[in-house]
Amino acid sequence: MEFVILESRFGLSVEESNSILANTRNRCSQDLVEIIQKIAHILYPEEEFEIYFLPSEPGSFRDIIKFAKKHPKGSAIVGSVTIITAVISTSVAYLVYNDSHESHKHDKKMWIIEDVKKCMELAQQKAELSEDFNVNGFPQEKIDEVCQNLSLQRKKNDRYRVLKNDANITEEETILKTSSGEILSTNNVARENFEDYIEPIVKEEGLINLEVEGIIELLGPVLKQRKEGGGIRWKGIYHGDDIRYKELQVFADGESINFYMQDTDFKNKIADQDIVFTSGDNMAVKMKITFMLSDSALKRKTVYVEKIIRFNKDVIEHKVKTTKKSAILNNQSSLF
Repeated sequence: MEFVILESRFGLSVEESNSILANTRNRCSQDLVEIIQKIAHILYPEEEFEIYFLPSEPGSFRDIIKFAKKHPKGSAIVGSVTIITAVISTSVAYLVYNDSHESHKHDKKMWIIEDVKKCMELAQQKAELSEDFNVNGFPQEKIDEVCQNLSLQRKKNDRYRVLKNDANITEEETILKTSSGEILSTNNVARENFEDYIEPIVKEEGLINLEVEGIIELLGPVLKQRKEGGGIRWKGIYHGDDIRYKELQVFADGESINFYMQDTDFKNKIADQDIVFTSGDNMAVKMKITFMLSDSALKRKTVYVEKIIRFNKDVIEHKVKTTKKSAILNNQSSLF
């Protein structure tokens, strides 16, 4: 099996050279693994990888990670070194990038400039890697997605805050090795520089409005609303392309959706009994989705169907769930 090794060594003060806080070790290890997993999914979403922790070397505190590409039994191993080295090298480049945000805390435009600079540095990391490993399938938009991913920023920030808050940690060193032990790169961050690697995350707050179209399969139409108080929401299932705002998923294809019906003409047809609902009804709609965005998290999501474009004119294909039992029976019947 082809793999690469990433070592994360924690330097300790003389007084605490024989021990390390469990919280520091566990949080840093978890954040590192999740950063690698996230970057691997961004760069190669169709591939599967396995991460192993190897025993620490005697007399030291190291996270020694073996990162390998998972292969189905009997399949040929093609390009494994290229892929796994690209993932880990990009993870290291992301982890050890630091900016100068301290000098322009209140200038958000400068943050964007720094983000571009970071993307350029990751692109350079890719270019250098290409000389030795012929990296392909790794376009600039994937680098941009790594740079702009808020969950990655939070994991990185958490890792360096944990290191900063542990007074016994003097430094952290990352070492990237091949499966044969050849060192590809080393990076060292001293304690006094931990703060420089914590990136400020812009807190976006306010009401966001999205105007989108899609198909809703009706589960619970509302034939009559209350005369007083808030309206009653209809129930359905959304069908269509996933609805996203930046990196956040608002609705996925096949997800349950509750909404307020605001198409007056459609509601009049219901009142006049020109429309009678049956099982499997669907409608193509224009809808407005509102939500509050606070620290890049969706809150108070509300859907308003403003116009019915088509009613029962679309065919919704439902995916058939295959149980293990039916799969076995199908396999057995294919033998005869």
